Amino acid sequence: MDDRPSIRFEDWWPLATLSDFYDRLLANPPGQLLVDGATVYVGISAVYEAAKIAGDMGFLILGVDGVQTNGAHVFLMIDYIADLSGSNDDRPWSEKASATVEFFKDIPQEWLGGPQFVEFVLLGEDEARPSWP
Repeated sequence: MDDRPSIRFEDWWPLATLSDFYDRLLANPPGQLLVDGATVYVGISAVYEAAKIAGDMGFLILGVDGVQTNGAHVFLMIDYIADLSGSNDDRPWSEKASATVEFFKDIPQEWLGGPQFVEFVLLGEDEARPSWP
């Protein structure tokens, strides 16, 4: 038997990942979700609730990409991309993360008739680049 103390992944990597965000969405869906391979798309009507989940997990939302599906394929809608990458400025992390969450409050109404789903692009506080699956 090994007497060395065990080290759990969570003990040395406590930050949330995009995979953790997807797991949270799937465990308690804020609305309609579309799973395509390793990606979880959020229904447009649930985008604000999903943004709040991302914010609660400590993510800065760099943007979302609006998509449509025909049931077999997912198509990017180039006219429905919200780029918030400029919000990663010198403000305190919690302040800018809250601002990115609030941006999504009116998106379902503003994008009415546009995308069915969105894909989130997130940045963790200690990450140097976006969190991709």
